[in-house]
Amino acid sequence: MRCGWLNWLRLPRSELDSCRREKDLHRLSELGHFLKGSSAALGLCKVQASCESMQHLGSGTTGNALAEIGTLLPKVKKEYAQAEKWLQRYFGI
Repeated sequence: MRCGWLNWLRLPRSELDSCRREKDLHRLSELGHFLKGSSAALGLCKVQASCESMQHLGSGTTGNALAEIGTLLPKVKKEYAQAEKWLQRYFGI
């Protein structure tokens, strides 16, 4: 799972930005849900919490959802980068 998460981690960064540009809240919610589960399985609590926020924002109907996700995405990417480095060091991959 750890290697799969790291490999999959590289893909959604551009997809997250693309979905935001396309205003695809449904897909952002799906990505948030998927990444939340993967992060939780590995004990990555910060990433899990941020992805859960993205999931809920994406499934919401508020007019500010895209703006809030836009604010959240840099945080998610930073947490991903930190988690990726930590996992690589911890598992020696």
